[in-house]
Amino acid sequence: MCRMQYSCTLAEDSGFFSAYPIAHEIMHSLGVEHDGEGNSCDRSGSTGNIMAPLILSAGHNHHWSDCTRLVLQNGLEAQKFTCLQDFPIFKQEYMSFDLPGWQWSLDQQCFVISGSNISQHCPGVGEYACQELWCSMTGSKDHCDKMLNHGLLDGTPCGEKKECFHGECIDLNPQKLEINQRSNQYTSWSACSRTNGIGTRYRTRKCSNRNQNKCEFNDNESMFEYELCGKNTDEDNLKSIDYREEQCSRFDQFKLRGIYHKWLPYIYSQRPCSLSCYSLQSGQILDASMSVRDSTPCTYDNPDARCIQSVCINFDCLGQVNGTARRDQCGVCQGNNSTCTFIQHRIQRVLPLNEEYRMLYVIPRYARHLKISKNYGNHVLGLFDMQHFQFFLKGDELELGTKLRRVYFATEFVIDPGNPMSKSADSFIQIQTKGTIYGDVAIQARNLNILENLDPLDVEISYVLPLSNDH
Repeated sequence: MCRMQYSCTLAEDSGFFSAYPIAHEIMHSLGVEHDGEGNSCDRSGSTGNIMAPLILSAGHNHHWSDCTRLVLQNGLEAQKFTCLQDFPIFKQEYMSFDLPGWQWSLDQQCFVISGSNISQHCPGVGEYACQELWCSMTGSKDHCDKMLNHGLLDGTPCGEKKECFHGECIDLNPQKLEINQRSNQYTSWSACSRTNGIGTRYRTRKCSNRNQNKCEFNDNESMFEYELCGKNTDEDNLKSIDYREEQCSRFDQFKLRGIYHKWLPYIYSQRPCSLSCYSLQSGQILDASMSVRDSTPCTYDNPDARCIQSVCINFDCLGQVNGTARRDQCGVCQGNNSTCTFIQHRIQRVLPLNEEYRMLYVIPRYARHLKISKNYGNHVLGLFDMQHFQFFLKGDELELGTKLRRVYFATEFVIDPGNPMSKSADSFIQIQTKGTIYGDVAIQARNLNILENLDPLDVEISYVLPLSNDH
């Protein structure tokens, strides 16, 4: 399950109770064998054990055997299932507040199971009203067959003011007869998504809706409520942690085409809450087809908007959903730029031809709104990590004319290499960030001698630096 190349299962859709073979196959991917094969558990399946070789589980009769529990417990203790330690994704379009039997008549249940347009339910057949579904595949009530492992769906009428529930025919709860109920009450809050640092949690509006799949709300009402939670124990260190990078680093342990890669975050603007990563070695982008963990910031430009259940929720800097409180240019909530230092430099220099990169300038830690512009010509720029003494961007390795984005030091660098053969104003190389740079970055330059001119290097640098690190 936790190895990407093997993390898949194949299960046949056999109707409403396909959940049991799907669960059965998922257990195989977790290393669980059939009951009775190499263990002492019942292999007949008559008790409804889901891991029997022949699945006889049903809505009223299903369970996991002790053998299955033992294998899973051993796997958990051996840290084999760490990939499952994520947060489930909650999508409203997959929700139903109704019991399935309210939506599917008996004839429709026969159709879904059999796939036959002429199939019909056979009334009055069978000893157990809610545990057996009898259908005619030919449409003739004289030829009825019992559907294997299929009882009636919960909510199916089984008598006057009665309905099926967990295989039994019970009295209908009078409250369920109320149509289009909706309540101003909510469920309890979900667990905070983080135990250290700022997390998020949500709760769902309670709803009982007899005839519709979704609750109906006014325009100013929402199905969910969201709020921030958690507490910073080491606020300054936590700010420099890139939670999206942490999630990408999980793929570092896998080889791709025979080598290990260092995976760093990549954000698609249309899908900010999807986890995508790029390889520092090859530049290849990996779309993990999964959502980032709850409370991950949606972008690097705005640290306040956060992903919850794969949706970007627009918190303001005071933690209010869709609030109006904004940060100033040095990151102070509701600030007025009075604690900001605005810095500008212009560097003109003649560099030797065809030599290695030369140091130009060091951007200090906590700089924000960085902008670097370079004139057209022979020179290329590089960005150098002063902590690890390595380049994370080299201008001579970029594809000319192609913009790209790279995440480093917990912020996103937007690079426009421009076209060195053009003298137009838009041919200037530009590098920009908006968020805080949590590290010292050295700007370096190199003369490639690609043009027959001797114009000196001309670089303009601007950024904002907070007067304190409380940002």
